[in-house]
Amino acid sequence: MSKHLVKILSICALVVLFPLIVVGSAVCATEAVAVNLTIFLGGEEYAEAGHDVKATVEIDGEASEVEFGSTITVKKNSDIKLTYEGDVVYDFFGWYEGTSAQVNDTSEPLSAGNEYTFTIRKDSNITLLKNIKEYRVKYTGTLDDDETPISQTDTLDYGEGLYTPTAVAGATFAGWQVVGGDDITVYNNATFTQANRNENGELVTITLEPVWTGIMNITYYDTDRTTIIAQGFVTEQNIGSYEILDGNDPSVQNHLTPGYRFNAWLDEEGDPITQISQIGFREGNVGLYLSEVEIDHVTISYYTSRDGGSLIAQDVRYEDEYADYQLRTGSDVDVASAITKGYRFVGWVDMSGEPVTKEDLAFGNRTYDLYLSQEVVTFDVSVQYNAIDIGVVDQLTYDVVSGFSRYAKERLGYSFVGFVYNGNTYTASGTDYLYNGASLGDEVIANDGLTITALWAVDEETYPALTWQVGFAYENNGVLPVYYLSGDNYVAIADSEPELVNFEDINGYGYKQLEDNLLETYFNGIDIDNIYALVDGEYVKVTLTRVVAYPDDSIDGSIYSGGDVSDATFMDMLDVANSNLSSSTTSIVITFFFEVA
Repeated sequence: MSKHLVKILSICALVVLFPLIVVGSAVCATEAVAVNLTIFLGGEEYAEAGHDVKATVEIDGEASEVEFGSTITVKKNSDIKLTYEGDVVYDFFGWYEGTSAQVNDTSEPLSAGNEYTFTIRKDSNITLLKNIKEYRVKYTGTLDDDETPISQTDTLDYGEGLYTPTAVAGATFAGWQVVGGDDITVYNNATFTQANRNENGELVTITLEPVWTGIMNITYYDTDRTTIIAQGFVTEQNIGSYEILDGNDPSVQNHLTPGYRFNAWLDEEGDPITQISQIGFREGNVGLYLSEVEIDHVTISYYTSRDGGSLIAQDVRYEDEYADYQLRTGSDVDVASAITKGYRFVGWVDMSGEPVTKEDLAFGNRTYDLYLSQEVVTFDVSVQYNAIDIGVVDQLTYDVVSGFSRYAKERLGYSFVGFVYNGNTYTASGTDYLYNGASLGDEVIANDGLTITALWAVDEETYPALTWQVGFAYENNGVLPVYYLSGDNYVAIADSEPELVNFEDINGYGYKQLEDNLLETYFNGIDIDNIYALVDGEYVKVTLTRVVAYPDDSIDGSIYSGGDVSDATFMDMLDVANSNLSSSTTSIVITFFFEVA
């Protein structure tokens, strides 16, 4: 390669590299650009020496103490970490943008935390804002006479003196203690260790109570020796007028065990203390402890039974209550719920089963166990023999547990089924008659006895089909009909009282002339749905089922065509029968067929 060509290539290489050198130099120059950072201190200063605010600045990992108001030159894009070290004198509010003169109450902090980290891009002014710590305190308690209340609220700067109450009973004021918590420090200045602000930066109230020296603090405790009932302050000046807390004081009465009364106050050794002179004056705490004794009382326990019964109720009565106390009765809610269904309350018995009354119980520290005495509820029940003969009545005894004794009345051709009452049928079960469900029993209890109707079942072998025949015939002139009746002692019943048809003169076969009015007297208006037969001296209800006519006693056929039998009357049927007679028919027999209802 010629030298000339080498020169040309060298020149070309410089031409290419020169812009890169320029750019690289520019980049280095940019990274080396410096910016200024100034940290200001804002807010009120505490005058007392030794409470200087300290902060550190850490630049790219190197930390140094901040000199407030001086400017630090750092490289642009450096990582900055500012840290406030804190001081008990101050409330720290945060890091703010701008100088201390530019920051005010409306400014928003860059960071409210003790540490603030950022990357610096330009000249920056940042202010650490703090103020002297402020406290809001509430003074409570009493003066050394244990009577005069203290109530006052103040807002104080750190280190500011607290209110000093004036002693009135000869004690010496030592300072204030914070109420609650574990801080036992006695304060005379606002230098509390408690936080003065909440998490939102708002002031909180610190409650204080006075600490007196040259005073005896008497604390009254419950029987457990830990629960405080009351407290009292005694000084040498007022010890002569101080009275030990009375046992009738409400604060004492509220701590007594039920059934006990106040006995005395005891000191640490268990000796009774009735007056302050027994203690004398000694500075510090003195404890007095409640002593109580049981009050005479009677405990009455009520049980369901003597053989492992459960507790119904328990009453405790003291002497002033016992005179008016009465034993519980069956109307008491607890007792009523314990009485067995179907039983009634009788009274109370002891373990031997002997009855017990209030007069049998003596007052004192006694315990009585009483046991429920109850008996089966029984009622007299009138049993009507049937619905017709209301004069035939039997008396039964009913109880809710066993029901009715099985009905022993006998009727020829019938068996006893049960009872009918209020439209309901109650049937026998087993050897005793028990009502189905509770309805009949409830009726008995509600009415204290009632009347029920015996229900019977017909023995079909004893009572076959029942009939009643009515015969018709003409006299020779064919003008006046003759009626004859057959059957044994049947009777037609009207809507109310039974009306026995007298068959003495017309019974049996044989012709006898009857007047029309006699026919109407016997049969007109009789309801065929209300018919009874008198058999063997007993009334039996029957139902008409069929009517058949036998003309001339030879032809079997029905001649009744007056409509449904259940809607007819005897006169309807007789009229139809009469209308079917003709001059050629000398006689006809109509037979009425019945079934026992």
